[in-house]
Amino acid sequence: MEVEVVRWLLGEEYGKRAVLARLVFYCAPFLKRLKISSMIWMPQTLLHDLEQLAGELGVGFGQLDKRSGDVLVFLYRREALCRYLMRARQQEILLALGYPEGTLEERIERFAARIRDRRKRGGFPEETGLFLGYPVEDVEGFVREGGKKELCSGYWQVYERPEEKKALFALYDQVKVWAVNEFLAGKEAVEICL
Repeated sequence: MEVEVVRWLLGEEYGKRAVLARLVFYCAPFLKRLKISSMIWMPQTLLHDLEQLAGELGVGFGQLDKRSGDVLVFLYRREALCRYLMRARQQEILLALGYPEGTLEERIERFAARIRDRRKRGGFPEETGLFLGYPVEDVEGFVREGGKKELCSGYWQVYERPEEKKALFALYDQVKVWAVNEFLAGKEAVEICL
């Protein structure tokens, strides 16, 4: 993507258009319904507009962490994330890490606490990939290999079926271009998310 386009996109400073510009650039696969969730650092000044936009789009919204004027925001499709996290392998990982068997919201609260704790020491907790809907085999590989020895990387580190994941990453890149073009053409969030 052209540097000028990126600079212009992220130069939007206030309001829902500024929020949408950031979402289009950083969360396009989520907006286009290819991913069940996404995380993004958002300026504190845009938080209210982001929360409103999330409500309009019918997606879940949670604050995970803060740093000098920015908030780490978690956006998710509730039903899809619940179904994914309820699978046996995902449940096994989460229970081993001390997550409650309770509601999705309780698990997100625990995830936020683990992010805040881990970020103090640098990095994110190993289960982050589960909350972002990454393939469980890649989350397991990341944990097993200590974040090393991946077969390839793109939107996440890949430990199994690299050719399949490379094709998926290429699709993610393509929908990002589509979403940016739709944004530049003046489309609203609901139209971009179709």
